[in-house]
Amino acid sequence: MNTQKLTYAGMLSAVIVAMTLFVMMTGLGYTIFIDLGLPVLIGLVYLKCGFKYTSLCGMISVLIIFFGMGDLPTAIWMIQGIMIGLICSVALSKDSTIMDDLLWCSVGGAFIVIFIDVYCENILGMSLITELWRTLEPFPVPDVVKEIAVSIGLASLPVGTSIIAYIGTLFVGHKLRILYGTTKEKFKVIKGFRTYAGYLCCSKGTTYRWIIYLLGIQALQFVTLPLYLKTVLGAIQWIALYFILRDAQSLVSKFIYTKTQSISITKGIGLGIFLMLFSWFKITTIALTSVGCIVDLIYHVRDRQIQMLKQKVA
Repeated sequence: MNTQKLTYAGMLSAVIVAMTLFVMMTGLGYTIFIDLGLPVLIGLVYLKCGFKYTSLCGMISVLIIFFGMGDLPTAIWMIQGIMIGLICSVALSKDSTIMDDLLWCSVGGAFIVIFIDVYCENILGMSLITELWRTLEPFPVPDVVKEIAVSIGLASLPVGTSIIAYIGTLFVGHKLRILYGTTKEKFKVIKGFRTYAGYLCCSKGTTYRWIIYLLGIQALQFVTLPLYLKTVLGAIQWIALYFILRDAQSLVSKFIYTKTQSISITKGIGLGIFLMLFSWFKITTIALTSVGCIVDLIYHVRDRQIQMLKQKVA
């Protein structure tokens, strides 16, 4: 047992409990702290102490709030924040691309957020899914459109939370000087986002895995699934679509610019693709993804971008 790491984890556990009690009693920044601040704190514990002591820190904090204060809803929200923080911090420490990290963190966050929303509705006294359906109820649109809107709304929560937790952990970790190895490189990329944004993309393996997932989920539309599974698979579908279409659009734009050397033509075609996504979404998605894969297979754009980025931040 590492006494130094145990002490550090214990100190941060005390900070988490103290801050949670403060927001519980005052109501100031309750949602912001539980959803955003807590994952960042957990990420800092992980970077300093590793998975074992971070898990211990999280469990102790939750148990104190539950048994000490008797506040089960807050304890459940804390579990959500702690697990998202763990997922983001584990991704940070891996030798992977930032876009891969954000995609996997968002998917993991979707499982957690929707699980708690579906199975803990009676305890929490609210449900995000129910609220989204109530908001859309007055609109005279088909139920299929409402279902898509609910899925996109559910997908946006773990995506936003994961991005903020991921970036927040990097910046606070840099201030505390606890970044190391790949985390330092990822911080350089995020800090110099304007410079390195053009090199950001998902790896080839991750992209193809999620394309296969999107193809497979189409077959599940004809299968009756439990509410939780149907909801989480629908939300993950939109998360994967966002990252895949983003990369495909970037690859196609770069290919067009390479061939035409014209910014106006490249932007014009990009605008046309964007408008087509609203008019013929499925056809445009299939076409854009296919062209992006072909360009990548011929010119190996992803591998080159990832390698160039590593060289620049090394």
